Amino acid sequence: REIVFAPDTGYSVLWEQSLDHSFLPNWKLSGSSTHHRFVAENNKEDITTVIRVKSDIAKTKSGFSTQQEYSVSSEKASVFIQVPKYRGEGFGSYTIDTTGSGDKYVPDKLGEWEIAERQVYDTTSDTRVRKTHLRVGWSLRPDAKNTSGILADLQWRGMAHCEENIQTNNKLSNRSWIPAYVTLSGRFADSIIQFADLYYRQNIDWYPGFAENFHANVNGKPFIKSLRGYRESGMEWGAGADRRFAKFFLGFESEHIWLDHTAIRSYATDYSFYDIAAELTEKYKLLKDVDIFVKETVGRTAKKSSLPSGPEGTYFSITPGISWHPFNKGWAEASYTFSRVNATGDLDYRMARGFTSGTTHRAEIFIDIRVGEHFSVGGSYRGESIRGPDEDSFGKTIHALTTEIKAFL
Repeated sequence: REIVFAPDTGYSVLWEQSLDHSFLPNWKLSGSSTHHRFVAENNKEDITTVIRVKSDIAKTKSGFSTQQEYSVSSEKASVFIQVPKYRGEGFGSYTIDTTGSGDKYVPDKLGEWEIAERQVYDTTSDTRVRKTHLRVGWSLRPDAKNTSGILADLQWRGMAHCEENIQTNNKLSNRSWIPAYVTLSGRFADSIIQFADLYYRQNIDWYPGFAENFHANVNGKPFIKSLRGYRESGMEWGAGADRRFAKFFLGFESEHIWLDHTAIRSYATDYSFYDIAAELTEKYKLLKDVDIFVKETVGRTAKKSSLPSGPEGTYFSITPGISWHPFNKGWAEASYTFSRVNATGDLDYRMARGFTSGTTHRAEIFIDIRVGEHFSVGGSYRGESIRGPDEDSFGKTIHALTTEIKAFL
């Protein structure tokens, strides 16, 4: 006779369910949920809950269609940290921020660093985070046969986006489950909101029946973002129009952005800025697969902060170039840009189209060509030389070259 002693070291419970059904001919709903509970030998409990729902309403007779995606998860707390890798001057896409805004690395086309984001879980505490993601898109293009006037020529497109990571150790009201409620209400401490990215973008396109090959549009995008010790809110809006001829294309776009940057950390600097730009594009089809183009941009930008004075002034640039689309198997483009920014000081990377103060000469080449059925070859080259507003000569020219090969299985 043998006696086997096997003490209980813990247990795990997993519950999964799913739904996939068409309630109406044009409406399809699918979803799934998972609940996992794990209890270890020391009675330490770990619970993870994930819910995903997707709804799709196909285009109806009225020309309306919409798609919704919603997911929520409750799990052990985690944070996203930046892991920098030094690549050399001009070979990275980020640079170290020196404006005192609290952002250690900011995007820069000719930076020195590459940034990877890594999710790190907190294994020393029971802090939990609820992650919510919601996207709602819709479009409306009325049938011209059943609609009269200018409404028959309009196409409406909208996209609402909400992503929140919220600490849930403290007791929160049931309303906190509503997407964007915690971020917008202002009733919760900033420490509870680990990450938030909210925006709504509205586009209205006009295709007039009386003017063939003509198109105009207006757009707007209010947004709020909270990330790594700062909060940003603002508005982007613009308008444009373009006309296609036999071999000629003419387009005009205006872009406006207003942004308010508030630092949550006490040592960082608060600031706000606006940027207004207008761009004119002329393109001519030189050959069947070859186009030549010129882009002219003018704008004005200004930045205000707690400092006595901030950068403010006008800027302009001109970009001639040539593009090639060989046999519909990819594209290649080469261009040269001359820019002049008359705003002296530390600019946010979104001001003045990303150009720094002073005069800039930039040459760029981009290639992405499909080779055979399973491979593509791509690459880029950037060469940039900058002269600051108080400098007599240009600095050292920076050259950056990248190549890549992709395989499609």
